[in-house]
Amino acid sequence: MTLEQRLTAVQTGITAACASAQRSASDVSLIAVSKRQTSDAIRRALALRQVHFGESYAQELRDKAREIDGPSWHFIGRLQRNKIKYIAPVAYRVHALETVDQAEALAKRAPATLHCLMAVNIGREPQK
Repeated sequence: MTLEQRLTAVQTGITAACASAQRSASDVSLIAVSKRQTSDAIRRALALRQVHFGESYAQELRDKAREIDGPSWHFIGRLQRNKIKYIAPVAYRVHALETVDQAEALAKRAPATLHCLMAVNIGREPQK
């Protein structure tokens, strides 16, 4: 299956799920996980109007963001404080912060508004 076929299939599924839920498909953003994908593959997806890309390795995110103009980059990995310097300058969104310290460190290094999702342990499970 080609990249175009795969993206079309996923978008078709999103549209059907949204119709079933009586929700607008325009409210949903597909985040293509691009870790370990080549820059050429990401550019091909961009040409097919895929805009959001997720990376779970901080240095890979930094390097791809420097090389490829256009995507909205999402950091989707476990956030390590020593990697924030790579993420904050280039990420559009960080999934998911675990501590206030992480949020503060990102805010100090981000050149503009950085959207973040926060992990909340509502089950009060001590291992989380």
